[in-house]
Amino acid sequence: MSTIEFNIDYFDYPLEKHQIAQFPANERDRSKLLVFSQDRKIFHRLFLDLPEFLPSGSLLVRNISKVLQARLYFQKATGAQAQIFLLEPISPSTDPQIVLQSGSPSTWKALLKGGRLRVGSVLYSSFEESLNINVEANIVARNKDHSVVEISWSPPERMFYEVLENLGRTPLPPYIKRADLALDKTRYQTIYASTPGSVAAPTAGLHFTAQIIDDLQRKGIGFADVVLHIGTGTFKPISTEDIFEHKMHYEQFQVTKENILKILNFLKKKTKDEFLVAVGTTSVRTLESLHWISQRLIEDDIKNLNLPLNLGQYEWMEFKRQIKPAESIEYLLELMEKKNLNSIYGTTNLYITPNYKINFFDAIITNFHQPRSTLLLLIYTFVGDYWRSIYNEALEKGYRFLSYGDSSLLWNINRNQ
Repeated sequence: MSTIEFNIDYFDYPLEKHQIAQFPANERDRSKLLVFSQDRKIFHRLFLDLPEFLPSGSLLVRNISKVLQARLYFQKATGAQAQIFLLEPISPSTDPQIVLQSGSPSTWKALLKGGRLRVGSVLYSSFEESLNINVEANIVARNKDHSVVEISWSPPERMFYEVLENLGRTPLPPYIKRADLALDKTRYQTIYASTPGSVAAPTAGLHFTAQIIDDLQRKGIGFADVVLHIGTGTFKPISTEDIFEHKMHYEQFQVTKENILKILNFLKKKTKDEFLVAVGTTSVRTLESLHWISQRLIEDDIKNLNLPLNLGQYEWMEFKRQIKPAESIEYLLELMEKKNLNSIYGTTNLYITPNYKINFFDAIITNFHQPRSTLLLLIYTFVGDYWRSIYNEALEKGYRFLSYGDSSLLWNINRNQ
């Protein structure tokens, strides 16, 4: 399937437990920032220094997905505790925003924790405060990958969002070996998160503060927003020896017409001294997915846009010719305007492997990722074999790794080549 042969062992490195951040930095913007520059040099700064490394006129693309309070604790009829980890909604809609604003009941794919949880088991919980809501969870189905639970509550007219905000807990990643605390409800969330639906944070954005955003905007640097709801698949390591045999997880995306137009306008006027910068791997996957979806529409001569839009993990390998990013985005926008759509949505399984060439981005702001992960493969597409020297130096300099860890600004060495 690929002209590049990489064994997964190539993307392994020694990460000790003490190097995985268990808590966020005391202040968001006081985390460390490793800068891998355009001339292949490494600088060590703080995240609050980010504006000095980004030239005026640049555009940052960020993921505004908001983390759900997706971990729920219930009691079985025996009084024993059980846990439900919500993954994604099934009904009354697959759109998290619709589900969160709906009344009882709500059906979800979920992970269960607790002994003897069978189909038909009913779990109970309640909270009083000012809402006085009683909640039940009925286990509808169980299989190897996930279970299906129907959650109902009374009074039924209360929105599910209220249930989660009062009953739910922050879904910390599996490598954070502690219970969630009150601080996690805000710190495991970007300050600009606005569209609920993720069960894991877009962690590259956790370092941003209102002050940094103001500093960037005063410098003439703009922001475009996308939504990619992150699932637990983001933590799944590659278990196949051949990286190209890995089955990529899918995630839901949504992008508004306003932000697509903002990106298109930037691409059209962009100079060699202005850069498109991804805030996190999820921003990369979203915009790159739109590119390939649009390319498929162009090649198939589709004139009528039907939602949802979907992209398979290797569709990008199938196209006969390469369409320029501005052309693909413009075609998508034209179809949206023809149908008077203010936003588009769908799912993507896009798998970015070492033979992939990034279409849009000149640089990426990102945390340090797990060994043997799809996220590390994505980093390779920006910095190539330099990834190892970057990670080795970060380990030697005491950088903190993974979700609550430190940050990096990595320039794409393959741009304009």
